[in-house]
Amino acid sequence: MGFSVVSLVVCSTVADSVVLLLLMLQDQLTVLFGVPDRGDVCTKTHVPGYLKELEGMRRQGVTQIICVSKGDATGVDTWAKENGIGGDITVAADPNGGFTRILGMEVDSNESGPASLRYSVALEDGVILKVLVEESLGNVDISGGSKMLEFLKSRPQAPK
Repeated sequence: MGFSVVSLVVCSTVADSVVLLLLMLQDQLTVLFGVPDRGDVCTKTHVPGYLKELEGMRRQGVTQIICVSKGDATGVDTWAKENGIGGDITVAADPNGGFTRILGMEVDSNESGPASLRYSVALEDGVILKVLVEESLGNVDISGGSKMLEFLKSRPQAPK
């Protein structure tokens, strides 16, 4: 795709600290996935799918996996801690939805205003390589860990 996320002035709040996205993505092969509501599908399917494929992604050169959730840092951090998410996956809050909006992943929700689509993105040094977006918020057919791993295995590797 070639769009550089690094050029965006976006901050993410990660586990009680504010970090520039630029610094998180610099010199990294990153898989970033967005969850719409931190509900059952996110907690029981989407996140575990990435944990299951973690070693395979590392073998493909992935240096970090980031889970982005719209919402305040306290709520996102509480969800992560209550569900044992962390360590291998960095959990990042998108407090005002700016990152979600800039990626084009915001969708109108009847319930509580704009929400995030369920998606995953592969980035190398902040440049988007692949975007996978679910057709329905309740599904993890397209943006799950196994589909991202399929993409990573299929991409040409840069010479070392």
